[in-house]
Amino acid sequence: LPAAKEEDATSAYAIVWCIQLVVSMKRYADEKTFLIAAAVIALSNRQWLGILFSHLIFIGLRIWRQPNQFNSDIWAALMDCVVLIVTSTNKQKNIKVSSVAVRKCLGILYFAAGFWKLNTSHLNPETSCSTIFFVTLASRWGINWPLRFIAHAAGFVTILLECTVGIFLYTNSPQVFKTGAIFGLLLHCGISLTPAPNNISAFSAMSSSRYFFVAPD
Repeated sequence: LPAAKEEDATSAYAIVWCIQLVVSMKRYADEKTFLIAAAVIALSNRQWLGILFSHLIFIGLRIWRQPNQFNSDIWAALMDCVVLIVTSTNKQKNIKVSSVAVRKCLGILYFAAGFWKLNTSHLNPETSCSTIFFVTLASRWGINWPLRFIAHAAGFVTILLECTVGIFLYTNSPQVFKTGAIFGLLLHCGISLTPAPNNISAFSAMSSSRYFFVAPD
């Protein structure tokens, strides 16, 4: 296949970014007008100028809402800041020059998410969010016989998986960070398939959309 042009990559990023914005819009109903405006700007001008203004709107909303918002949205805003800072220093405004920096941010995000779970509450099946996710997902697919084992192992498995994804994404080896991306996407598939009310697909949309920067040129 011929190599993608710089403007093609920028346009593709604008579309991916808008999709995750629409999916996660339900989190903040009072921001819907501004988020729709950001999406319209990005889609109507799928070049650097459109991305610049749409990202500034999103980052501004995150600053305005502090401190009452989801941690994942803070990370999303930080990664959007990285995209703006790194790309703006590139003469061609090629969005893909942000790839290494965003991938490093993703690595820190996943490793930190796993590291923060090293506590007695998360490792206790009676209070662990991982137990809720694993057990409800297993029950949905009719896997009922090892539920006690799943409940007790869920916390450890999540920590191992998230820390591994983080370390893999942070490395500079293409084979290793692509493997980390595959594990990360499997994690988000599980989260997104979890039945309501424990489904947090908005978090998966936010995180997996940034895998755009892990994809090969």
